Amino acid sequence: MAHSVVITNVGRAEFCGLAGNVDSRTAFTYIAYGDSSTNPQATQTDLQGTESQRAAATVSLVKRTVSNDTLRLTKTFTISSSETVAECGIFNGATNGGSPDVCGARAVLSPTRSLLANDTWTPIIDVKFG
Repeated sequence: MAHSVVITNVGRAEFCGLAGNVDSRTAFTYIAYGDSSTNPQATQTDLQGTESQRAAATVSLVKRTVSNDTLRLTKTFTISSSETVAECGIFNGATNGGSPDVCGARAVLSPTRSLLANDTWTPIIDVKFG
């Protein structure tokens, strides 16, 4: 997915805490998607539309400029009923409204994806540092 990913302010604080091993922070290992095409902003703290699914992602480090400068999360979702996917984000909690539940970064798809029951969709979210 080559869409612009915006690190949220609360996500930035969580990333800094993780880097310094401060205050028992929780890593971002979940991807969720929803239906809002509202432009991503650093001040947002969640998906802006209805969250359709959230699940544990495959997490890795990849090279964009230098080795391991980008956090990559991927997940293949199976769609249960027809829906439009417009946004996705990374989270450090398994459930919406759970604890923890920090939205580390959010992206909007352009164009949105119209999916049918039993389709699969695999977002790739890259969060580049530096």
